[in-house]
Amino acid sequence: MNSNNPGNSGEPAPKPFTDEVNELLQSVKGRTLGGRYIVSDILGVGGMSVILMGRDILTNSSVALKTLKPSLNHEPFMVARFQREIVSLAKLDHPNVVGAQDCVSSESGQPFIVMEYLHGYTLDDLIQQHGPLPLTRLNPIFQQVCDALKHAHGQGVIHKDLKPANIMLVADGHKEIVKVFDFGLSKILEEEPMRRTAKGTVVGSAAYMSPEQCHAENEHAIDERSDVYQIGAVMYEAFTGRVPFYKARNTEILNKHIYEYPPSFASVIPENPGPSIFEAIVFIAMAKAPEERFQNMDELKAALDAVFNGSDTVQESLLKRRRKLQ
Repeated sequence: MNSNNPGNSGEPAPKPFTDEVNELLQSVKGRTLGGRYIVSDILGVGGMSVILMGRDILTNSSVALKTLKPSLNHEPFMVARFQREIVSLAKLDHPNVVGAQDCVSSESGQPFIVMEYLHGYTLDDLIQQHGPLPLTRLNPIFQQVCDALKHAHGQGVIHKDLKPANIMLVADGHKEIVKVFDFGLSKILEEEPMRRTAKGTVVGSAAYMSPEQCHAENEHAIDERSDVYQIGAVMYEAFTGRVPFYKARNTEILNKHIYEYPPSFASVIPENPGPSIFEAIVFIAMAKAPEERFQNMDELKAALDAVFNGSDTVQESLLKRRRKLQ
């Protein structure tokens, strides 16, 4: 895995790091973690985590080491979230998922998830640089996202935080490989839901949250159809260049996810609204009621196939489902 700015070929981010991040680096730089991984530098810093650059001395290959910010080590919810990511990644082994290769600790007990190091950029980077993307570009990306999530769901893992920033694109010869990452908010179906920071607190990325996620006390209702909704929201942004709902406050955005549909493509990008069949797929994925959405990744992927290869009967069926949502 690469840094928060994956397009920089592994160079550290130009902004200065906080004292706690620099102190963390100094405490492990040049040291060998788990008897195998030598830490060299900072790759990036997120809201809750730090990603360090390392080298696997057994394979002489680069790795990324993700850990919790030291100041959050005493926050029970954040620690539980990080531990949940470790458990989730241990279940996953798929070419479209950034999985965990190992889990090690520093001498002070700071835990690190060891992941593959990737040269690439995120879908968020791509949207920010180019704006709305053509269907011919998007279709293979979301086909692979569906494959990644199908695998995760098959292992009982619901991602819960799908967004363009968590979808990486990596060149592999003449192909582009999609890598889904950041399972820090994931739900493991056979286990009890994660306790929240406080009663009624909603955790996630507001722009992409499913209606059932927006209900703070509705954790038990979240299943693979929540990820279907989030993919729909990401497809909406990737095709139109804007998130489904624009509001100043997150609470307003959450209410819109619960009660409203986003503006039509024609109202957002009238110069290029695209085929109605694709808009139908996005809106079905973003149906308010989970039972009205595609029920799994196979259904969503088959619908995406129909954009270019579907029969008139299949396409009309999807358009009919879309009209029923209005």
